[in-house]
Amino acid sequence: MIDIDRELQKNLPIVMMPKYSELDALKDNEKRLILGSNGIFIESKCKAIHCRLKIAPALDIPVPCGYVAKFLKVKQLEEWVKELIVKQSKLALPNEYCLLIVFDADKSEYQIVEPEVISCSPSEVKYKMPELEKNQHIFIDYHTHGLGNAYFSATDNADDKTLGGTYFSVVAGKCDDKNPQFKTRLNIDGFNQDTINLW
Repeated sequence: MIDIDRELQKNLPIVMMPKYSELDALKDNEKRLILGSNGIFIESKCKAIHCRLKIAPALDIPVPCGYVAKFLKVKQLEEWVKELIVKQSKLALPNEYCLLIVFDADKSEYQIVEPEVISCSPSEVKYKMPELEKNQHIFIDYHTHGLGNAYFSATDNADDKTLGGTYFSVVAGKCDDKNPQFKTRLNIDGFNQDTINLW
C-alpha cells in the first residue's frame, strides 16, 4: 500500500469488534467503521455528539467478531435555544428561515449563528455556510418550511451529502401552529439516519 492510501484510511479506519473485550475509545473528532457479528456500523465522536449507527446488515459469511451495540449521546440543548428558534421561525413567516446551532468546545456551550442569506421566500431559503473557528462545530443545521409541512426535500438531501462532519439536520414546518412540526436526522459525512426529536 502506498503512503497516500495509508493517509486516506486514517480518516476512516475499519476495525473488527472484539468478541471478548472492548474497542479502544475514540478521541474527539475521530470516526471509524466497525465490522460486527450483527452488521457494519459507523462510530463518530465530537464534543457534543458521540454516536454509533448501523449502516449495513451482517455479512453472509461467519466472521470472528463480537456484537456491536448502537448508541447516541448528545450534550443537552438548553431550553432558551429551543424557545428562541421557535420564536424566530414564527417572526420570519410567511418566509422560510434558517440558522445554525454551533457548539463551542472551549466554552462548552451552544451558540446561535445566523448564516448569510442569499435568497428567501415562502418556498425556499438559500444561505451560505459561515467559516467557523477551530473550537466550533455545527451541532444543528436548521431551516423551516414556513407554513408548509416539515420534511427533507431533495435539496436538503443533496446539501447533507456534501456538507461533511457529524451534525443534526432539523426541518420545521407549520410554524404558525402552537405545536410546530419537526423532522430530525443525524448526518455523518453524507450518511444520514432519522433519529430522536431534539425538541
